[in-house]
Parts: sequence; structure tokens; C-alpha cells
Amino acid sequence: MGVDFTGTTDEPYERPDCWRLTREQMLKGTVEQFAQWRAEAAPIQERNKARLDARVTAKKKIDALILQAWPRGSEGFKTMTRALAKARVESPQKFVGMLDDMERDAVRRREETARKTALDAASTRKLLAAGAFLSARGKVVGKDYEAHEAIEVANDIAAKEAIAAQKAAGGFISFGGDDNCADCSGWDMESHRCECGVCRVGWESDGDFENMAVYAQAN
Repeated sequence: MGVDFTGTTDEPYERPDCWRLTREQMLKGTVEQFAQWRAEAAPIQERNKARLDARVTAKKKIDALILQAWPRGSEGFKTMTRALAKARVESPQKFVGMLDDMERDAVRRREETARKTALDAASTRKLLAAGAFLSARGKVVGKDYEAHEAIEVANDIAAKEAIAAQKAAGGFISFGGDDNCADCSGWDMESHRCECGVCRVGWESDGDFENMAVYAQAN
């Protein structure tokens, strides 16, 4: 008795050509390239599955032959069973699924790169705009402020200008948190408290130097 090991049982598993690339190279692949790689990998994966099935079948046949040749529990049976156990059948890689996972990683990486590029561009534009804002007000970089502080300094000046514009109108203004005031005219924009003295009031700002809003708020 014997088992025929010729054919698919002794042929090595195939690998698609794209598997010669490094992971970093594959993560730079385009949608079209991943589609091409999957088209190449799919039939190879099927052929490898056929080889795996043949090897599993062959091993089962050997197991059956051992049972026929040696009584279960005999030394011969134990020796052959141990030998068969060491002859483990390796499963082939599932290339198509691995390519799907890798393409998802590639898409995430491209999206992250695009987001970072957009943020960097927006930050650069904002920084240049802040510099122009400060320059228009006679501020000199390296003297009145450092380059990395441009946006913060511009925001501070914009808030002060907005507050000055409100104060120029004079009179009393309403403020957030005035629910506890009765018959109160509001805040004169200068004192620490509202007209009736119940609330301590100060200025708050919202936005940045390109679109600054200021308002009075009880604190």
C-alpha cells in the first residue's frame, strides 16, 4: 500500500509577483495597482488552496495506512503517529484578504497625509495673515513679537481693538449672567461691577484676529 505524493501535494505554494515589494512600497500603491495585484493573487490563491487540500488529503491517507499497519497503542503506531504529527501541513497565505487590509491601510495613510498637508497649509496661511495684520499696526517681528507668537499677539490686539470700538460708543451694555440683577442699567464697560453692583463683569472674546467678537460676561 502507498500514497501518491506526486502532483499538487509536493508542489510549493505560489506567491504573486507583488509580494516581492516591501510593505512600504505596497502602501504607496494606487487603487488601480491594488486592483491589478488582487487580480493576479486570486487565481494563485485558488491554486494554493488546491495544493493545501491535496496535502491534507494525503496526510489523512497516511494516517489511515498507519492504523492498518500497526495496532493502535503499539510502539510502531506511536512512532509513526509522532512522525506524522511533526509533518505539519502549512497553510498558504491568503493574499487577497491581506491585500484588502493593506489597501485600507494605504487609504488611511493617504487621507492622513492629505489632512496634514491641508492643516500645514492652513497654519502657514494663518501665520502669514497674522504677520500682515501686525505689520499694518507697526509691529516688527523679532522686536515686538517672535514669529511663532504672531497669531497669539494678533488675537490679543484684535480683541483690544474690538473692546475699544465698543467703549467708543459709550453708555451701558448688557452682559451675560445678568439674571440676578434687578432694575440694572447694565455695565459701563469700565467698572469692575455692573451698575447695580450685584455682578462682577469683564470682557470675553471669541474668534481670532480675522473675525473677532467681544462681549461682556459676569464672572
